[in-house]
Amino acid sequence: MDLESVAEELYTLHPTEFVGARTARVEAALAAGKAALAAQIAALKRPTLSAWAGNLLVHSEPRQVARLLRLGEGLRRAHQKRARTQLRRLSRQQHMAVLTEQARLLATEAGHPIGRAAQRRVEQTLQAALADPAAAEKWASGCLVRAVAPPAGFTAAATAAVNETTS
Repeated sequence: MDLESVAEELYTLHPTEFVGARTARVEAALAAGKAALAAQIAALKRPTLSAWAGNLLVHSEPRQVARLLRLGEGLRRAHQKRARTQLRRLSRQQHMAVLTEQARLLATEAGHPIGRAAQRRVEQTLQAALADPAAAEKWASGCLVRAVAPPAGFTAAATAAVNETTS
Protein backbone atom coordinates (compact mmCIF):
# COMPACT_ATOMS: atom_id res chain seq x y z
CA MET A 1 0.00 0.00 0.00
CA ASP A 2 1.36 3.42 -0.99
CA LEU A 3 -0.16 6.89 -1.09
CA GLU A 4 -0.40 7.03 -4.88
CA SER A 5 -2.38 3.80 -5.21
CA VAL A 6 -4.65 4.68 -2.29
CA ALA A 7 -5.30 8.17 -3.70
CA GLU A 8 -6.08 6.72 -7.13
CA GLU A 9 -8.59 4.33 -5.57
CA LEU A 10 -10.21 6.95 -3.35
CA TYR A 11 -10.54 9.63 -6.02
CA THR A 12 -12.42 7.28 -8.33
CA LEU A 13 -14.99 6.50 -5.63
CA HIS A 14 -18.18 8.53 -5.53
CA PRO A 15 -17.80 11.36 -2.99
CA THR A 16 -20.37 9.74 -0.69
CA GLU A 17 -18.14 6.66 -0.42
CA PHE A 18 -14.89 8.59 0.01
CA VAL A 19 -14.79 9.20 3.77
CA GLY A 20 -15.62 5.62 4.75
CA ALA A 21 -13.04 4.19 2.33
CA ARG A 22 -10.44 6.73 3.47
CA THR A 23 -11.04 5.75 7.10
CA ALA A 24 -10.62 2.07 6.22
CA ARG A 25 -7.32 2.80 4.42
CA VAL A 26 -6.06 4.84 7.39
CA GLU A 27 -6.88 1.96 9.74
CA ALA A 28 -5.16 -0.53 7.40
CA ALA A 29 -2.03 1.62 7.25
CA LEU A 30 -1.97 1.94 11.04
CA ALA A 31 -2.43 -1.82 11.43
CA ALA A 32 0.54 -2.31 9.09
CA GLY A 33 2.66 -0.01 11.27
CA LYS A 34 2.73 2.78 8.68
CA ALA A 35 1.75 5.80 10.77
CA ALA A 36 3.23 8.34 8.33
CA LEU A 37 1.26 6.84 5.43
CA ALA A 38 -1.89 6.78 7.59
CA ALA A 39 -1.46 10.51 8.28
CA GLN A 40 -1.01 11.24 4.56
CA ILE A 41 -4.12 9.24 3.69
CA ALA A 42 -6.11 10.97 6.46
CA ALA A 43 -5.14 14.34 4.94
CA LEU A 44 -6.74 13.51 1.56
CA LYS A 45 -9.82 15.67 0.96
CA ARG A 46 -13.18 14.41 -0.31
CA PRO A 47 -13.77 15.56 -3.91
CA THR A 48 -16.75 17.52 -5.14
CA LEU A 49 -19.08 15.80 -7.58
CA SER A 50 -17.58 17.61 -10.59
CA ALA A 51 -14.01 16.85 -9.46
CA TRP A 52 -14.97 13.18 -9.07
CA ALA A 53 -16.38 13.12 -12.63
CA GLY A 54 -13.16 14.71 -13.89
CA ASN A 55 -11.12 12.14 -11.97
CA LEU A 56 -13.15 9.31 -13.52
CA LEU A 57 -12.37 10.73 -16.92
CA VAL A 58 -8.63 10.82 -16.22
CA HIS A 59 -8.57 7.23 -14.97
CA SER A 60 -10.89 5.84 -17.67
CA GLU A 61 -9.66 7.68 -20.77
CA PRO A 62 -5.85 8.09 -20.59
CA ARG A 63 -5.50 8.47 -24.37
CA GLN A 64 -8.07 11.26 -24.44
CA VAL A 65 -6.35 12.92 -21.49
CA ALA A 66 -3.00 12.83 -23.28
CA ARG A 67 -4.65 14.24 -26.41
CA LEU A 68 -6.21 17.12 -24.48
CA LEU A 69 -2.90 17.88 -22.75
CA ARG A 70 -1.09 18.01 -26.12
CA LEU A 71 -3.81 20.24 -27.52
CA GLY A 72 -3.45 22.57 -24.54
CA GLU A 73 0.31 22.83 -25.10
CA GLY A 74 -0.29 23.71 -28.74
CA LEU A 75 -2.96 26.29 -27.90
CA ARG A 76 -0.73 27.95 -25.30
CA ARG A 77 2.21 28.14 -27.72
CA ALA A 78 0.01 29.52 -30.51
CA HIS A 79 -1.57 32.02 -28.11
CA GLN A 80 1.85 33.25 -26.95
CA LYS A 81 3.05 33.63 -30.55
CA ARG A 82 -0.27 35.11 -31.66
CA ALA A 83 -0.29 32.51 -34.43
CA ARG A 84 -3.84 33.00 -35.69
CA THR A 85 -3.79 30.25 -38.30
CA GLN A 86 -2.56 27.76 -35.75
CA LEU A 87 -5.09 29.02 -33.18
CA ARG A 88 -7.91 28.54 -35.68
CA ARG A 89 -6.77 24.97 -36.48
CA LEU A 90 -6.32 24.07 -32.81
CA SER A 91 -9.63 25.65 -31.80
CA ARG A 92 -11.41 23.37 -34.25
CA GLN A 93 -9.67 20.42 -32.59
CA GLN A 94 -10.70 21.75 -29.20
CA HIS A 95 -14.34 21.03 -30.05
CA MET A 96 -13.44 17.39 -30.66
CA ALA A 97 -11.48 17.22 -27.43
CA VAL A 98 -14.20 18.47 -25.10
CA LEU A 99 -14.72 15.50 -22.88
CA THR A 100 -17.49 16.83 -20.70
CA GLU A 101 -20.06 14.48 -22.17
CA GLN A 102 -17.74 11.52 -21.61
CA ALA A 103 -17.34 12.50 -17.95
CA ARG A 104 -21.14 12.70 -17.64
CA LEU A 105 -21.51 9.24 -19.18
CA LEU A 106 -18.85 7.76 -16.90
CA ALA A 107 -20.60 9.20 -13.84
CA THR A 108 -23.92 7.78 -15.05
CA GLU A 109 -22.34 4.37 -15.68
CA ALA A 110 -20.94 4.50 -12.14
CA GLY A 111 -24.51 4.93 -10.91
CA HIS A 112 -24.26 8.62 -10.00
CA PRO A 113 -25.38 10.93 -12.81
CA ILE A 114 -24.21 14.53 -12.60
CA GLY A 115 -26.36 17.57 -13.32
CA ARG A 116 -25.77 20.54 -15.59
CA ALA A 117 -23.95 22.59 -12.94
CA ALA A 118 -21.43 19.79 -12.32
CA GLN A 119 -21.05 19.32 -16.09
CA ARG A 120 -20.23 23.03 -16.45
CA ARG A 121 -17.58 22.72 -13.73
CA VAL A 122 -16.08 19.70 -15.51
CA GLU A 123 -15.99 21.74 -18.72
CA GLN A 124 -14.33 24.64 -16.86
CA THR A 125 -11.70 22.23 -15.54
CA LEU A 126 -11.02 21.00 -19.07
CA GLN A 127 -10.72 24.60 -20.29
CA ALA A 128 -8.31 25.31 -17.44
CA ALA A 129 -6.27 22.25 -18.43
CA LEU A 130 -6.06 23.62 -21.98
CA ALA A 131 -5.00 27.08 -20.83
CA ASP A 132 -2.72 26.50 -17.86
CA PRO A 133 0.05 23.89 -17.48
CA ALA A 134 -0.37 23.81 -13.69
CA ALA A 135 -4.10 23.17 -14.06
CA ALA A 136 -3.38 20.50 -16.67
CA GLU A 137 -1.00 18.75 -14.31
CA LYS A 138 -3.47 18.97 -11.43
CA TRP A 139 -6.31 17.54 -13.56
CA ALA A 140 -4.13 14.82 -15.11
CA SER A 141 -3.20 13.58 -11.63
CA GLY A 142 -6.74 12.21 -11.34
CA CYS A 143 -6.91 13.43 -7.74
CA LEU A 144 -8.87 16.66 -8.04
CA VAL A 145 -10.71 17.80 -4.95
CA ARG A 146 -12.62 20.60 -6.70
CA ALA A 147 -13.06 21.97 -10.20
CA VAL A 148 -10.30 24.17 -11.58
CA ALA A 149 -11.17 27.55 -13.13
CA PRO A 150 -9.45 28.59 -16.37
CA PRO A 151 -7.21 31.66 -16.15
CA ALA A 152 -8.91 34.90 -17.11
CA GLY A 153 -8.32 36.03 -20.66
CA PHE A 154 -6.80 32.94 -22.26
CA THR A 155 -9.95 31.41 -23.69
CA ALA A 156 -11.44 34.78 -24.59
CA ALA A 157 -8.22 35.93 -26.27
CA ALA A 158 -7.83 32.68 -28.19
CA THR A 159 -11.45 32.83 -29.34
CA ALA A 160 -11.08 36.48 -30.37
CA ALA A 161 -8.00 35.68 -32.41
CA VAL A 162 -9.78 32.81 -34.11
CA ASN A 163 -12.82 34.99 -34.84
CA GLU A 164 -10.64 37.76 -36.32
CA THR A 165 -9.08 35.35 -38.78
CA THR A 166 -12.38 33.79 -39.82
CA SER A 167 -14.31 37.03 -40.39
